[in-house]
This record gives sequence, structure tokens and C-alpha cells, in this order.
Amino acid sequence: MRPAGVARRRPSASPGITRRHAWIGSDWPPPSWSYRGLLADGTMPTVQSVEVDDDSVVLELSVSLRAEGARPAAPQHIYQVFTVDDAQIVDVRAIPTTPAPGPGRERHRSTRQATGVGSGVVQDTRVMDLSDGRELAWLELGDPAGKPVLGFHGTPGSRFQLVVDEQPVRMAGVRLISVDRPGYGHSTYKPGRTLAEWPDDVRELADHLGIERFGVVGISGGGPHSLACAALMPDRVAVAGVLSGVSPLAAPGAEEGMMRANVLITKMGRRSTWPLEAVFGLMTRVQRRWPESTLRMMTKQMPGPDAEIVSRPEVRHMFLQEARRAAATSAKASAQDFQVFSRDWGFRLEEIRVPVHLWQGDADRNVPAAHARLLAAAIPGADLHEIEGGGHLATLDRSGEIFSTLAALI
Repeated sequence: MRPAGVARRRPSASPGITRRHAWIGSDWPPPSWSYRGLLADGTMPTVQSVEVDDDSVVLELSVSLRAEGARPAAPQHIYQVFTVDDAQIVDVRAIPTTPAPGPGRERHRSTRQATGVGSGVVQDTRVMDLSDGRELAWLELGDPAGKPVLGFHGTPGSRFQLVVDEQPVRMAGVRLISVDRPGYGHSTYKPGRTLAEWPDDVRELADHLGIERFGVVGISGGGPHSLACAALMPDRVAVAGVLSGVSPLAAPGAEEGMMRANVLITKMGRRSTWPLEAVFGLMTRVQRRWPESTLRMMTKQMPGPDAEIVSRPEVRHMFLQEARRAAATSAKASAQDFQVFSRDWGFRLEEIRVPVHLWQGDADRNVPAAHARLLAAAIPGADLHEIEGGGHLATLDRSGEIFSTLAALI
């Protein structure tokens, strides 16, 4: 049911979603909406942030409340969820929230997370405050009582990247905690960060969740982050997985075999971040504005095996969701990643003693198989699982194998 004062209306094309970024900092609702105010006295809240999914719009609103004749109180945050069905707004819910400052405090953001097209499964995106004041966000899927595995997405990406299909995770008996790395999703960007600092964030999150021993897994640009945890947290990490992962980009010939765009990005990353910020910034704006067209164009440039995987409805949904929800700092974070991968990682691969498993397609042109082979040769006892004819996304078809392998070692 709609609360009093909110009228049902048929929006144009999409319910104002394509203009969502113009809402931030403005009064809500837009003048074109038939709406008499969120509060009885007609007070209009200010939009702080916007999340968009295929069938819902989540607005974080800030409003100052005051009693009769009193001065306005400090702004309070309200989440307002618009559920969209057949191009009509059919339900509006105002969810009061209380700010939770301070290390270890946590907030929940209800997010419709598709673990398969049409699944309708609603998961909570959870956000905590780190000891340095930054926010760290994550999403949990799989078996809540299963073996804990912390997952790290690629470059660019977000917490949604590792959960295209929840079923293999659950069947493997894994509790997957998929984390937004700094600057992506709901996690705060961290200027000047190094790869060796990432385990500090992971340790705080594990402590917050009460998890002592766990596995880690990273895909593509998340691979080095998984290895950093293995190298620098051997007291907590039981096993590390690397899926189509990047090796040190400072190594001579690291870009050999990559598609042309990645060669240029890798070379730029060795010198400075500002040209990369411009490149990724343009990419992010284009993807937000024309997600469907951008995905079609990207698919045409992919090797056959990857193009086939992206054509699947659940994978396509994930890519479109990430394009629409890209954080404002995503471009800076992507540029920073390439610089981090091109510099000293802060640990030696040869010193890793935690069991490491690597999965890699031998036809990958995004991160060529040479990267996985280099990592496997340098890390003592590492197991390399090469996927014949597989591209960069080949590991999506090996989820059951991957999570079962990790769970067996935790």
C-alpha cells in the first residue's frame, strides 16, 4: 500500500531513473511528481544518494525534523524505496534509519540482488565503519552456516560480480561474503592506498563478523588482493583462490597477449593515474547513460567464449546492474588499481605459505594465461587449474568446483 500523500502515476519511459544523478542534493520529490510531501507538515527532504535496480529505486534522504516552535534538529536519514512494476510506481516505503558512527558500527541497505534471473531473492547490502572512518560494504550469500569465504571483485566491479548464481555456493557449503573494495560500490575510496593495506580492512571485517579462520578468493583485479591476504594474514587465511588473476604488472612483458585496450591501460598505469582516471571516467559515464548499448559494443570485442557467457541472461543482468550502479569514485578506484598492480606489492610471492589455487582460461585475452603461470611458478605449492579454451569469464562455469575446493581446506 502507498502511504498517504503519495499518488500512483505512470512515469515516462522509465520512472525518472535515467535522471537519477540530478536528484542528488535536490529537494525530493521532483516538481513533476504528484506528491504532497513525505511529512505531514509538507517538509521536503534532500536526496543524499540513489540506488537503482531493474525493479526498484532506493533513495537515501536527509530531512530536518522539528517540534512546534522549535529550531530544526540535526538531519535524520530516511531510506525511501520505490517498487516499480509494469512502468508504474506501485509501492513506496519510508524506512527511518539511525546514523551509526564509529568503528565497527553497521548499517543495512535493502537491495534486490538477483542470484538468477527472476529469482526475486532480496539480500541486504551491509555497511560498516572502519577504524579510520571509511565505510566498507559487503553482501552475503550461500549457506549462512557454511565455511566462510571472503570474495574480492575485479577492476572495475562491485560485490555483485562474484554472485551471478548463488546455487553452486550454497551447494558447496560456503558462506560467501562478497566485499566492495575501496572506491567501488558502497565502500569509501582510499587515496594513496597500497595492496599491502587491504588485509587490514579484511581483518576488521572478519573481526566484526566474528570469523576467526576463513578462505579468500579474488577474480581478475581481485586476485592480487586475495594473495595479499594469503601473504600477510597467514594466521587467519586458510586458503586463497585466484580466478583469472593479475600478476605484477611491473614485470617485463606483462601486457603480452592482452587485447589492445588493456595493453594501453597497463602501460599508462605504470606512469600515472590521471590519464587512466579520464579514461575510466568516460567509460563509467557512457555505461551509466547507455548500459545496454555499451554492453553490446563490449561483447563484440570479446573472444568467443566470453561473448557466449555474457549472452546468458543472469550474466548480462549482472553486468547491466554494475553499469547502472557504478560508484562516483569507481573511475578513480580503477585507475588506482592499475597503479597498485604496477608497483611493489608489499610482499613476496615466494613467501606465501597458505595453500593457493589458481583457475585460468588459456584463451583469456583480458588477463592472459601467462599471468597465472607466473603466479603458480612463484608461489610454493600453488595448484594451477587451466581451463582449455576458456576466456576471462570461464571461471563462472566452475563455481561449484572452485567453492568446493576452497571449502575443503577451511
